[in-house]
Amino acid sequence: MPPELTEHERQRLAKYVRSARLAAHLSIDDAALSAGMSPVTWGRVEKALPVRSLTYAAIERALGWRPGAIESALDERDDQDASTTGRATDTAAERVQALVDEIWADEKIPEARKAVLVQLVRDAEARRLAVEDELRRWRSPRE
Repeated sequence: MPPELTEHERQRLAKYVRSARLAAHLSIDDAALSAGMSPVTWGRVEKALPVRSLTYAAIERALGWRPGAIESALDERDDQDASTTGRATDTAAERVQALVDEIWADEKIPEARKAVLVQLVRDAEARRLAVEDELRRWRSPRE
């Protein structure tokens, strides 16, 4: 992720992140907690304000996107909807989202329990991504 995004890139990213968060039925507080950041920082991203570049990797993990999905979406030179660009090859995130959608659609499950189940799914996905990140670090050439 480049250290500084242009205003246009931040605007595109804000729409991309907000759309994905809402599709996942997450409040800013819940999304920020999952990403390990403050709701204020998450809100800055959705308001297209500057943040540190490490914030973007945390957002990718919290939303179940593959590493680099945000940068890939921003690298697109046309203004097509970035919500499909970053996730086109991320079948794990699609499976997580399908499970979340299934939970929310089930009328037999009480709302409070749905929230717990969705958080369990997201926590499991975050752990899986953390393991993949560590494996990648161990496998990458050392300087």
